[in-house]
Formats: sequence, C-alpha cells, structure tokens
Amino acid sequence: MSNTDLAIDKGIQSSTIVDDFESCDSSVEMDQAEPMEVEVSNSGWSRADPELKCLQKVDIYVQQLPFFDQIKKCAFETFELIRKNITEAIVLNEFRPGFSHWSNQLIVFIHEYGLFFTKQDHLKLIKLYLSVMLNERVDLPTIDYCLNVLTELLKKYDKIARDELTIEWRPLYKLYCRIHDLNDYSAELPPSSIESSAFSAFIRYARIYFDHESTREMLEEWRTYMCPFDSAMNSAFERCKLFLPTIMYEYESEYGYKLWLTEFLNLWTTFSTRNFWESNVVSLFARVANHNIGEIDWCPYIPYIFSNILRGFGLPFGSKDSLALGLSTTGSTFNTTLSQLFVYENDEISTLANWIVSMIATGSHRELCMEHIKKLFQALRSFYYPSNTGSWSGSLFQFLKLLPENLIKRVKSERKESKKWYIKPSAKNHEITDSDIQSFVLALRDVCFTAIFSKSHQSDVKKAFQFLTFLRADLILEPFLEKAYLSFDSLVEPHRYTSILSCLVLVSRELAAFNPRHQFQTQMQIIPLLNSVLPGLDPNDANKCNLTLQFISNILNCVIVCDCSAAGNYRNDLSEHERELCYETAKFEDFVHEFFKRVFYIIDQLASDISSESSASAAAASKHFSVSTGNKNADENYYQAHIMHTCKVLIRQSSKQILKLILNKISNYINGNNFIARAGRILSSICGYLCAAQNFAEFAFEGFFNDVYESLRNFKEGKN
Repeated sequence: MSNTDLAIDKGIQSSTIVDDFESCDSSVEMDQAEPMEVEVSNSGWSRADPELKCLQKVDIYVQQLPFFDQIKKCAFETFELIRKNITEAIVLNEFRPGFSHWSNQLIVFIHEYGLFFTKQDHLKLIKLYLSVMLNERVDLPTIDYCLNVLTELLKKYDKIARDELTIEWRPLYKLYCRIHDLNDYSAELPPSSIESSAFSAFIRYARIYFDHESTREMLEEWRTYMCPFDSAMNSAFERCKLFLPTIMYEYESEYGYKLWLTEFLNLWTTFSTRNFWESNVVSLFARVANHNIGEIDWCPYIPYIFSNILRGFGLPFGSKDSLALGLSTTGSTFNTTLSQLFVYENDEISTLANWIVSMIATGSHRELCMEHIKKLFQALRSFYYPSNTGSWSGSLFQFLKLLPENLIKRVKSERKESKKWYIKPSAKNHEITDSDIQSFVLALRDVCFTAIFSKSHQSDVKKAFQFLTFLRADLILEPFLEKAYLSFDSLVEPHRYTSILSCLVLVSRELAAFNPRHQFQTQMQIIPLLNSVLPGLDPNDANKCNLTLQFISNILNCVIVCDCSAAGNYRNDLSEHERELCYETAKFEDFVHEFFKRVFYIIDQLASDISSESSASAAAASKHFSVSTGNKNADENYYQAHIMHTCKVLIRQSSKQILKLILNKISNYINGNNFIARAGRILSSICGYLCAAQNFAEFAFEGFFNDVYESLRNFKEGKN
C-alpha cells in the first residue's frame, strides 16, 4: 500500500484531512489586544500567542500557576510536536508504535493542559481520528486508541454545537457490528473491553452529532427486529439504547425522540411482567427524560413506572398493600412469585433513580411524581429496619443513596448560570424549587434515619444522609441532633453512638455553616457537641475513638478556636444570633482542658503497655492514615495518628490565648511524667506543632527551650 493510499472512509479522503490538519494554524487573528510573539522553536514554527478566550478550554488550575506564560509557550510547542508526529505517522502508515505513541501523548496533553487549542484544531483532530478509525483495514488495537482519543475530544460537548460538527452514524454502526460479532473463533484478537468500555464511552458523545435523519434511518433499520416474543428484540433495543440521539436543539425535536417515544412506551406498558429487553428500554427512557426535562409529559405513565420500580426490588409485597398506597393501577403487577424472579440489577437501579429525578416538577401535574415518591417510601419503610434484611437490601440502600445524589446534580445544573447550546429555554419553567426540595427531603428523611442503624450497607446510608443534608440541612440536622444527644448520654447502646457519629463526621461543614434562610442554626450546637463526644476518646474501643477524633478534627477545621465572649463590649452591629454565638465561645477553654485530659489519659495507657512492640509504624500512619493489618498494634497506631492530626488541627485553628493554655498543659504534663517511645512520639509531635504555629512559634520555642535547659542543668547538678 502506497503512502497516498491511506485510510479511505466511504468517499472521505484521509490524505486530504491529513494535509488540512497539518497545515492548520491554531492561532486566531485577534481583534483586541496586541499579540505577544513567541520565540521560534527547534521545529521552526513561529506564531502569535492567542488569548485564552480563543482556546477551547484551558485547565483552570494551570491558569493559576505563577509561571503561566512559560506554560503557554510549552503547551503550544508540545501541541505542535504532537500534531506534526501524528500526521507523519499516518502518512508513513506507522500505526505502531508511532501513531499509538503520539495518540497517548495527545491524551496526556489534554489531561495536563485541557483543550489547549482552538476550535479549528479541535474539529480537525476529530475528523482526522474518525477517518483513521473508520478505515476497514485498520486493526482493532489502533481503533481502540482512536476511540480513547475521540472520547477525550468529544467529552466537552458544550464547546462544539451540533451545527458545527456532523458525524455519520452508519459507519459507526458497521464498526460496532464488527466489534460485536467477534468471538473466540474470530481471526482478530480485540483489546479487552473495547465494546463495553471504549466504544460505549465514545458513542455516548458521538451520537450528539448525528444528523437530522439519523433517528428515522435507525428506526427503519431496527424496527423489523422488534418482536416481543423474539430474542432479537433485546438486540434491537440494545442498539437503540446506544445510538439513538436524545440531545438536540429545540426545533429538532420532531426529528428526535418524538419519532419513537410513544411507541416504545406503549410497548413497554403492554407487558406487566419483567421482560428480557426491559433493561435497555428503561435506560433509553431515563436518558431521554434527563436530556429533555420539561419537554415530555410523563404523568400518564408515572403510576405504572413506580409500580414497576416496586416490583423490581423483588420484595415480598402483596397487591392489596400496593393498591392501598395508590402505587399500582393493576393488581397483577405485584404478583408475589414474579416479583421474586425479576429483580433489577445495580445498573438498572441507577438508571431508575435518574429517571425519577428527571420527572420531578414536570408534566401536566407538577406534584404527581413527588406524591408517588412519598407513597413509594411509605411502602418501603419497613424494609429499611435494621432487623429486616434480605436479598433486596443492596438494591434498596443503593436506591436511597442515588435519589438525592441525582437531585443534587440536577439542582446544580439548573441553578448554575449557563449559556450552553443544548439547554432548552422551556426547561426554565420546570426547574426544581425550594418547596420541591423540602418535599423530597421530608419524604426520605424518616427512612434514612431508620436505615442509619442498619448492620449492612452503611456506606450507602451515610452517603444518603450526607446528600440530604446538603439539600436541606435544617430539616435533617435538627431532629438528628436530638437523636445524637440521646445516644451520647446512653451507656447501653454503643452501636447507636458509632452509627450516629459516623454520619456527623460527613456533615461537619453544614454544622458550622450559617444560613440566614434556616430557622434552626447548628452553630450554637458545635461546642455542646464537641463536649458530648469527648467520652468517646476511649483507647479500649479503637473504632469509637477514631470516629470521635475524626469528628473533632473535621469540626475544628471549620471554626476558629477563640474566646470571643467580649466582642459584644466592642461591637454594636452584632445580631442577636452573633451575640449569643460569641458568648458561647467562652466554653472553648473548657473543651480544650477536657480534650487534653483525655489525650493524656490515652498516652498514660500507651506508656503503661510495656508488652507492646515498638511502634515505628505509627510515624508512617501519621502521614498516610492507612493501615494494612488488623491487629491490636495496627489499631493503636491508627488512633495515635488521628490524635496527632487532631492536635495539629486544634493548634492551627486556635488563638494565641488558647495556644498559651495548650502550651502550659503540655509543659506541665511533660515535666511531671516519663514516657516510652510510643507515648513520647505523640508529645513530640504536639510540641512541634506548637513551635510551628503562626505568631506563636517564638514564644513556644522559648518555653520548651527553657524547660529543656532547666532539666539538663538539674540533671548535671544531680549527677555531680
């Protein structure tokens, strides 16, 4: 094959694309600001340095570096080198190692600098890699490289609108069939997970740029396979799930989902039992709902959707109970035997959670979806009891976590000012309101409080609690703190203490934050909480001790440990809340006293443990906070590291008055006790933190130096 006989993709001459890309100049003529000239590099190129606004997307962290001018020059030179070598590798037909190596370098360049090139370069790169990938003579490893690069180039699809790029769907479908039909008897050996990972990630963004007629052509291609009683139906819906575009301009809706949505919904609702093709079609419904919020009226289908969700958990749930809650229109949907056979998988639970959140506050009846969410969790509440466990527990707890997580993503996208091309103006009328958030949080709150004490799936429950607190901290923290104080005072239920404290560790920022819109302010509860958890510093219970130290350090990271009780005498512009908060800070000294009393008790316990081995690993644990073994010494080393970290945070956040108090307590304790290496390491670290404290280093060093000097002099005199 000659050099000019390059990858030909159905009438598209790749050599033309290569020449066009190689001659492309990524600089853009500027109408404003005089350009700064860049020195000529070894490759002999010279260009004007474009403004950042001419580039696609520069990494925001790179822009903050003090030597950003040198970074810009290096980025332009690196991109020019990558572009030159990619084109040379294609012209010379050197796909390995040349093309694969420089494709990897392009991915590394994007990860380091972002899309540090112009839109013209961006489009030419996409077309170049598409032409290479769609060549039938290119092997699968090279296609895998192209898929990874194209995924990185298409990932920021807000930078390229639909009218700026068009991708033909049929060549991609042929490539999919080529990959999908491979088996153990094929002559080609594909890279691992090229279909499930690389191609799926690529087509997720490529389908956005299919042309207007692509949806109609796909339906004509695959509709003949849609027989509910044939296994080919699953294959047809699998292709629909992958290829059908759902992100389009508002005026293009007639060419998009409106061609198939009603037909597929009627087909799905016709079968009241679980079907082998249901997973693919539900995933397609969830995607179209998420990408077209407010455009589709889901109200006629919401009762059926929620009844299928309840069926899909595989719960021992009777039809009479479901009808009493108003979740089902037919009693046959909740056949007990079928509910045990057809259970949703984890990926389907994620899809359903996304679908439900996308339907909130949409359609002809704005509150209908929220009403069914409340009824659904009323039906599920008993299954979240700690003593009620079964095969359904994993799906239920994952569902509880994913619902508020997806709602947070939707609220964030709606309340962030954006002029992205794919956001439809009509979506503004169906945004999530504060009342919607309140109803949602109240619907899940009691279930979440019940599930907190479950013996399994604790990570999902804690995440659900954290997400609900992010949404409405005042509705969650006030009743939860009442439960917390009761558990802290109880000595017969230690498991409740650890469960509640593990949740509070995740919401320390919300506890310390002030929101004028909320009536209940948790700032007044910080010092009482800190004092309440101090009994948890128990060296005999490593888990409880670690959680207590994590909570204290997280809270102290959010506040300044300072006695501000006298602020009311100097300021007359304080609100009533601020004045009360200042008076409350007078209790910080009592907390510091009690905290170090507990720390010294732990140190005494370590010093008295003469059978323990040398704890050199404690120093490593203090840096990495990770333990590879589960024995007693590992637990002790772990909470020793937490003690040092918590003391470091306390010293860093304390005022000079509090630091003097800490210095006096440390000095008195050191002068009156003897230690082994393990206990001495904790004290030496605390002394080091004090000597490094801002505006206190000189005072602390002088105090410790005088103590050391006095001890040495006494030792010398006593020895003489």
